[in-house]
Amino acid sequence: QIKEMPVYVCTASWSVFAYFWMLLILVVISPNVVEVWEGVLTFLFFPVLTFMAFAADKGWIVQKKGANRISVHADISPEELAEAEERVRAEHGKDLTPEQVARVLAVMNPVKRTRAQYRASVTGAVFGGKRPPPNKVK
Repeated sequence: QIKEMPVYVCTASWSVFAYFWMLLILVVISPNVVEVWEGVLTFLFFPVLTFMAFAADKGWIVQKKGANRISVHADISPEELAEAEERVRAEHGKDLTPEQVARVLAVMNPVKRTRAQYRASVTGAVFGGKRPPPNKVK
């Protein structure tokens, strides 16, 4: 499974473009010879590819799915979510935006860390590895 689809699409399309560019240079523009300007232009494509892949990774080209979403709980039913939203609006005001309601719900119902998360955290601390980030509300 491809984890970062925008980056994959960017690099794959540049790979296909590279073959067409090589075919265009070696067959159409100057047969069997690579001229200096063609070589320079070819080398200039690399920073463009690098920047586009970076921009795709950062979500500047295509917004990542769920990048601005706040997760309350994965196993909560729609009825329970609506009831919790009503409680938050009654307690904190009716004029809250859906994002503000989600933030309040996320603070009120923090996600419990599993034993595996604690074990990875301790192992990283003992052996000097990177510590996993704590569960935070965005």
